[in-house]
Amino acid sequence: MSSGMSMCLVLTTLLCLVFSSTTLAAEDGSSHSPDCIHIPFENCPQPTDICKCVYVKPDSNSVICCHITSDNLLKESLSCAGVGKSVTALHLRNVTFDKLDASSEHWQYLVSLSVTDSQVPRLVKRFGSTFGLICLNFSNSGLAEIDPRVVTQLPKLSKLVLSHNNLTLLPEINVHMSHFVLDVSENHHLNCQALRAFHSDLQEKNRAIMFDNENTTFCTTGSEYHWFNSTELVSLTQLRFSIKVDEECPQGPNYKCSCSIIRLVSISKTLMYPVSVDCSNRRLTSLPKPLPNFTTVLNVSYNEITDLIELSTDPTYQDVKEFYADYNKIKELKPLESSNFLHKFVVLSVVHNEITSIPIYILNDALDRNTKSKFVSIAHNRIVCDCSTAQILKFWLVANRNIIMDSDQLYCNNFNNQRVIELDQNKVCVYKKHWSDYIQYIIALEILLLLMLISKVTYDYWVFKTTGYLPWPASKMPKLPCDWVFE
Repeated sequence: MSSGMSMCLVLTTLLCLVFSSTTLAAEDGSSHSPDCIHIPFENCPQPTDICKCVYVKPDSNSVICCHITSDNLLKESLSCAGVGKSVTALHLRNVTFDKLDASSEHWQYLVSLSVTDSQVPRLVKRFGSTFGLICLNFSNSGLAEIDPRVVTQLPKLSKLVLSHNNLTLLPEINVHMSHFVLDVSENHHLNCQALRAFHSDLQEKNRAIMFDNENTTFCTTGSEYHWFNSTELVSLTQLRFSIKVDEECPQGPNYKCSCSIIRLVSISKTLMYPVSVDCSNRRLTSLPKPLPNFTTVLNVSYNEITDLIELSTDPTYQDVKEFYADYNKIKELKPLESSNFLHKFVVLSVVHNEITSIPIYILNDALDRNTKSKFVSIAHNRIVCDCSTAQILKFWLVANRNIIMDSDQLYCNNFNNQRVIELDQNKVCVYKKHWSDYIQYIIALEILLLLMLISKVTYDYWVFKTTGYLPWPASKMPKLPCDWVFE
């Protein structure tokens, strides 16, 4: 067989496979949803024409109506154009209504309805249950208010386009088709709470919706919503992530923490959403776990937490950089010694706890690394003070005032609750005398006695050499048997 015939056979086989797969997709309805009718503006009748509706040739099933200012004019224009049951697609362009009645008989036999480039601020009532609409397009139609039940009775509806409008709320949608497409892009007044509730409701009902133009789908959130604290426009991707974060937010039988997305960041070319977890005032006795992925801020203030061991042992704490644990019952900071948190933290706040000692050796290494971006708050802890506190800790606190800015509010549990930085070393380092404290005097006395002894021996030797007299102790001593050796 020649190479040309072989290539032809391969191409024929590929074409057959492509055709077969396309046919199967069309038969089972799993392909993408049909596009709504969109007729170019050039097909519109002239503004001066009496009849505002015309058929689109050669398609006798599609009609375009333009420059219509009332429902009566629309009805007259459809009538004069001879529009009947055979028309299945209708496109309204440059129409100006105060409201559009979805229950009107105009739409009864339509499969596709588009209202674009118009000013229709309200869509009222709802499409009838006998309507066969599959696709609805109200893009760039000036919609600001829409009846929540407008499409609830359309069993065949598979695509709804509401893009480029002024909507704040979304309608209810009963998804009956296996694939439903919704486009709400470029609605910059869309309420995040509404979109969030809409998305969650679909998840609860186990209904899948595809969002067209997801990259340009945003909602707005105010300060009353807790998910996003640093932005007003929120993307659909962020909103989905916030729902996931809420699901993973720490909770227990008697409490539920509050979780929010801080901002979008890029780490190693991967987009991440840092999470802030607020578990303050939840009556916790230990740190909450597990935390949502990429939690960078944790606030557990106003609880009854006594230990920080989770910062060292729980892997979900590995990204925490800001830790607020004010007004708790934390006893010590030693559990931080082996934690990753200590090496990359930005904020460590343990104000008003029961910490009795400040482990300088633990904090020193961390504070030596990029100290300009770190902040430590330890105010209103009452530590046990001693001479070491006055000699070392006091000066360490003063040296690190740019990091520990509330160091002047660290108190001694003893010494009449005096501030650590005000300790007087001469008063603190006073303790009961021991005999070993006089060792230097004893040594000095011994040296003095030794010098006196050497002086006396030297003097006696000089006297003996010059006069021949022995010192008085030597002259009085009795002779010994061995003295003849020296005589």
